Amino acid sequence: MIRRLFRFALKLGVVGSVVAIAAKVLDRRRSASSDWTATTGPWPPLDSSDEQAADPSTVAPEPSALAQDAEGEAIDDPEEVDELLSADPEGPAMWTDPGDDGICPASHPVKAKLSSMVFHLPGMANYERTKADRCYADAESAEADGLRQAKR
Repeated sequence: MIRRLFRFALKLGVVGSVVAIAAKVLDRRRSASSDWTATTGPWPPLDSSDEQAADPSTVAPEPSALAQDAEGEAIDDPEEVDELLSADPEGPAMWTDPGDDGICPASHPVKAKLSSMVFHLPGMANYERTKADRCYADAESAEADGLRQAKR
């Protein structure tokens, strides 16, 4: 009696495992066939509210219309406009690329992994072994870019 009960439970377990594996495989095939770009959206995340699109004051003017010299007169030369636009008036960049080995420069010590959307600060548990995808100057810059701080 006990043997029969044991055999029945064993067969039931094997059948249940096969069914679970089949369900997982079918689910992966179903999710792989869907268009992943429709669910993930663009990077970096953009605020695409209808109010901004309808409001003409939020539309940026042409870059050449913004170019002015020190006296406030418009600059018509395209080369001068490009030179002005290439200058960074806001100071250092919010993020920079790490070196080939994933180490961040001293000016941008915060390491960020884009696959997990997590950033690591110097002194944290996994900071030394993390190979960064991006390097940020501070935690606020990383949070503004949609990342969250690592838990340890």
